[in-house]
Amino acid sequence: MMSDFEYLQQRLRLHVDLMGRRLEGVSELILAPKIDSIKRIRVHCRQCVVSKVTVNGVEARFEHHDFLSEVVQESYRDWNSFDLFYRGAIVASKEGTLVIEMPPTVRIVDQNDSTVDDEKKSDIETATDDERDATAVWDSSNHLPPSSTAFAPVVVRIEYTVSNPRGGVRFMLPDALHPERVPHMYTYCGPFGGLCDGARTWMPCRDLLSDKCTFRLELIVPASCVAVCSGRLVGQSLDAHKLHRSFRFVINTKTSCSLVGFAVGPFRMHIAEHMPRVAHFCLPDRVADLTTSTQFRDPHFVTFFETYLNARYPFATYSQIFVEDPPVDCQYFAGLSVLNQDILYGPTIIDRAPVSQAIQIKGFIGSWIGGAIGIQSTKHAWVLVGVVGYLFDLYVQSVMGDEAYGYRIQLALDALVMMELLAEGGPPSLMYEDVDVYGEYDPSYMAFLEAKAPLILRMIERKVERKHMQFALQRIVSGTSSNTKQTSPPTTTPDKDDDKEDEDDAMLDGDKDSTPAVSGQTQPLSTWYLLSTVKEVAGAPGRDLCRSFLQTWIVRGGLPFISVGFWYNRKQTQAELVLEQSLLAGCEKFEGGIKITIVEDSGEYSDLRRVENMRHKWEFACHNKVRKKRRTRQKLDQSDDDYSQQITAAGMGLNDTPVYWVKIDPDAGWLSHIVMYQPDFNWMEQLNSDSSVRARVHAARALALYPLPHEKAHVMACRVLTEAMSGLTTHCNRIRAEAAISLGIWQSLHAPHTNVNMALPEWKGMQNLVRIFKEHFFDRSADMPLPNYFLPSGGKVVLESVGAVSTNSTTREIRIQDYAEGEYEIKKAIPRGLAMVRCRTGFSPPEIETFLLQLLTQNDNSKNYVDRADESCVADDCFYLGSLILSLSVLNLEVRAAAPTAAEITRLLHYDDVHPSYRHTITVCCLEVQFENDASSVYLAFSIYCGFSSLDPVDSRIDATIGSSNTFVWI
Repeated sequence: MMSDFEYLQQRLRLHVDLMGRRLEGVSELILAPKIDSIKRIRVHCRQCVVSKVTVNGVEARFEHHDFLSEVVQESYRDWNSFDLFYRGAIVASKEGTLVIEMPPTVRIVDQNDSTVDDEKKSDIETATDDERDATAVWDSSNHLPPSSTAFAPVVVRIEYTVSNPRGGVRFMLPDALHPERVPHMYTYCGPFGGLCDGARTWMPCRDLLSDKCTFRLELIVPASCVAVCSGRLVGQSLDAHKLHRSFRFVINTKTSCSLVGFAVGPFRMHIAEHMPRVAHFCLPDRVADLTTSTQFRDPHFVTFFETYLNARYPFATYSQIFVEDPPVDCQYFAGLSVLNQDILYGPTIIDRAPVSQAIQIKGFIGSWIGGAIGIQSTKHAWVLVGVVGYLFDLYVQSVMGDEAYGYRIQLALDALVMMELLAEGGPPSLMYEDVDVYGEYDPSYMAFLEAKAPLILRMIERKVERKHMQFALQRIVSGTSSNTKQTSPPTTTPDKDDDKEDEDDAMLDGDKDSTPAVSGQTQPLSTWYLLSTVKEVAGAPGRDLCRSFLQTWIVRGGLPFISVGFWYNRKQTQAELVLEQSLLAGCEKFEGGIKITIVEDSGEYSDLRRVENMRHKWEFACHNKVRKKRRTRQKLDQSDDDYSQQITAAGMGLNDTPVYWVKIDPDAGWLSHIVMYQPDFNWMEQLNSDSSVRARVHAARALALYPLPHEKAHVMACRVLTEAMSGLTTHCNRIRAEAAISLGIWQSLHAPHTNVNMALPEWKGMQNLVRIFKEHFFDRSADMPLPNYFLPSGGKVVLESVGAVSTNSTTREIRIQDYAEGEYEIKKAIPRGLAMVRCRTGFSPPEIETFLLQLLTQNDNSKNYVDRADESCVADDCFYLGSLILSLSVLNLEVRAAAPTAAEITRLLHYDDVHPSYRHTITVCCLEVQFENDASSVYLAFSIYCGFSSLDPVDSRIDATIGSSNTFVWI
């Protein structure tokens, strides 16, 4: 059995025949026996043809049963039968499919017995030089790693070949559809390794998450190619005939086999000046994009994580390689990441930098945490995903500021709420049951993990303080750079008896009993290990992490939906709140402390209240007096100039209470969806004055609802959202975009019944959207769009915003840059806001289609220079055009002006044939519009989709295939 050995080292010599889709190699497993009565050895081996096996130099008998090579006969056409046999094949492959009989002449001896070394020395001395050259594996001398047991190591040597692999290895060669493709290959596995689609598909090994060892790897590739592999490159050489090049790599940090990967091809290397330990590789035709894509906003990101974790990166170097069409955008290995080359971008693409660099940074973190620490089992995958996402969020906060960090947290919460609402079969749990193949994962589960897991770690941080969370992560990671012994789950804490109650939980079986890591080796990540480490570091603040917190937020699924009502009691001069909790099906009541913050003139006052019931009512004493009587609101038929009252006071001069606004759980201590009810003037003050971007986003979204149906009609909320969108009250590009979307929603909720008369004051929201767009991006004399320049259009608006005269030029430049980013965001957001406008009968005003078509037909990108000093480089406007096209697709028109719209979409459908956009963004958007609008002319649509379903890129092929499939269903 495999449990009878310790995995000491894996050695591999692999010859890569790139054009022949073939691998030929010799794999050596150095094992330390635990007992001396071993009869057979089992090794994981898939799609490999094994020709010879030796144990300590003695040829051994073996049987190879690749149960997954042919699950059922080709005559089977029943899915249930296939599923039954497939699961049986998975179970049969767990312990290994290559069964090696121990030769009778091979003895398991004590490690102090020197006879084994003497025998090996005599064998080596009697062998000829030709025999040694033909059979030797690099570094497979008589010097073996020290045994971790009482017995001497055993060397298992396997000679094998892999031809036309169907999994684990992907050869990208030229074909009829891609005659210009650059030949290359790379390995891949599931998201966490250790299952049937891991390293066993190209190397006989012990391919389990629990089996870790060091590696010696030698890759022999064509002389024109480069091998990029996990580990440190220690040497390369060219053979005498100059046909093949040999690359030798060493991995001294213990890691699992599936976290070892490599790629072979004519790659080009780029090393940034400020990051000598990070190497970037790509195919020859993407070198220019590689240089641009690796210009990070903070070129010292390696130093940031090393400083935070108080440890050195566990591998000597880190490499990231961009290849064509990998299964996922980022696959991280030990010291290596294989990324999709589609995330590369050139200097003319200004939208993709944050996305591309986020994927690259996460790849680096994953190569550290996943490659050097790993997870105990797939059940605890959320811990790895959570740590990677949490560390990346800290990096965003450090480099881009609290505003970007807070907005990222808000978007993650929004995504999580949507996933919870749409989940079938009850709310999903973070702790997924152990699986034998990653195909058993629900397709949406990885996205769910990436949204929720980092938020859970952030909850723990808020609970125990950030410094304690940092110390806990340092303790978990420290084994990757030191030989300190790792601690096991605490067993001598004061609340030991209480914690033992959780051991009966099925989700934690086998977790608490995991053995501590030996000296110099980290303990793999698990739920219990993470929580107990944080608890041990934090002390009292973390005393319930392994009990109520574990059960409420990790084992159980779901999140609370909270409704909060606030009003000011003038008689008692106090603020009163009512909190009511509602639950989705399958969820239990949530309990714990929740923070409530009341903002007054003299400052913010926070209070922690305990939530134990489904409904609570609380009173809060105010610290300030009632203010003077409020003014009247701007009516629908009043213009902004006619509404001449002084509105510079807080709440647009409407708030006569001492409470400015109220925030529930402002730090996101709970993963919850909170609906807050307070007067509109409180939301106005919160939008204009709160320092938190999350609070301002909440305010912008809430103002779209006011006035409420029972209130008298007015346009105060419309006015505040318009000023925020235009940049008069904020320079935050995210808030300006949110205000534009909210203004479109506001208009839909307060629109007239029909689109007959667009001059009615009820259309003020739509009129403001169009007016602001024209003020910022139109030539007012010609009434047509100005040429694109994704910095401020002209200089008047930006100077009015930041001040024409400024004593501090640096501050002024920063404010101009912030405003410029906001200008580009609202240029894309206003069309999206207009697309949401509907009258009460559900139809979009035809004027919106006319306006969007004008923006498309009169778009001028000829002067959209990346740098004003260099007119040869023009920024690509594909994302702006894509937002216009998609905005057209969601319009619900009573009478569609088919001719001009269809003609423009058809023209843009072939835009990429003349001027290819980034990843054919224009084609993808046009195909989506075509699919939405062609239900009445399905034969025409089917012919259009078929023309794009066999061409690059992949995104357009997918959209065309989906469109043609749905069209075929209509036919």
